[in-house]
Amino acid sequence: MGRYPYRQVGTQFDRVRTDLNANFIDIEADIRRIEGAYRVEFTFHQNRTTTGVGSNWFDVGPYKSLLLEISGTAQDVSVEFKSNSGSGFVGIYGQNVSTLEFANSAGIGGGLWVLDITGHTQIMMDVARISGGDVTVKAVATTSSPSFITLPDTSGDMIRHVFHQNRTTTGAGTSPLPIPLDSSFSKVYVHISGSATSRTLEFKGVADNNEIVGVAAYDVLNDYASSKIATGGGNQIWLIEDVQAFKNLQVWISAISGGDVTVVGRAVKA
Repeated sequence: MGRYPYRQVGTQFDRVRTDLNANFIDIEADIRRIEGAYRVEFTFHQNRTTTGVGSNWFDVGPYKSLLLEISGTAQDVSVEFKSNSGSGFVGIYGQNVSTLEFANSAGIGGGLWVLDITGHTQIMMDVARISGGDVTVKAVATTSSPSFITLPDTSGDMIRHVFHQNRTTTGAGTSPLPIPLDSSFSKVYVHISGSATSRTLEFKGVADNNEIVGVAAYDVLNDYASSKIATGGGNQIWLIEDVQAFKNLQVWISAISGGDVTVVGRAVKA
């Protein structure tokens, strides 16, 4: 008899239960155990005030992706992403999920970073420089491969980009629209649709100094009224001009209820 005697699932289990309540307890425990195998949280440094790699190194094992966050009170800090190759430390690159830039080091306040750790043995965070406070470096490792965002093909006259697809929760999402350097694309039309009865969306741009600022857009279906926020429901089309001033554009969902929302952008040449 299997672990859950009320339903055989073709898997060998370590205990036999005959009580229904005990079955539910076992099922919940197995779900927690399985989920834990796919995701784990790890702290490289906690309130560190000195340079160095420290003693907390992450053993990669089955994990492929690392989502990294750097925080703290330090006025000046540089954290380098390192891998233990066996013969020494080597630098590895990650991608900033907000600005899309690739780098092998980061400071405080730069947002989250994604690192591909597939095939590595150990990952460590080297605090190469720090002054005026402390730094904390934490990460979430997953067994799924990282999905890096690359610059779009600019050979045509239009770039289509999906910011959100059938989203029902608030947040910035993980899919900003990159604006290629020296690009002739100067305008972006943002089409908002979905079943949500109420929603609030904010248009954002990432400047060269990585500052995220609100961006004015024009309501195409409402006499081109200008606003940095789109509210309401139904179908809307907004126009953002002079997009070359930014590294990328984002559409944040700050409120949503009664359904989902899909946001699609179309960058066009002047």
